[in-house]
Amino acid sequence: MKTCLMLLMGAILLVSGCSHESSAVRQEPDTHLTTDTADESCNTVPARIWALINNGQFEEAQALIAEAKASGLIAAPMAARMLDRSPC
Repeated sequence: MKTCLMLLMGAILLVSGCSHESSAVRQEPDTHLTTDTADESCNTVPARIWALINNGQFEEAQALIAEAKASGLIAAPMAARMLDRSPC
């Protein structure tokens, strides 16, 4: 009797499946964030520049802004905003 009950429960589990989502149905990450960077993937240059500005290291920030803008790591509007915040 126990064997029959176990087989019945196993069959029910196999037929109904588990409650997990199918691996084919995955949620895409929210990539609709707006940034002013030329390359939106993992760009820490703006964060470093803002940290320099907040710490009062304006000359270093301006040098990094110029390098980042020239290499395309930050967009021109973002560079202009950063330069407006640094008083040097």
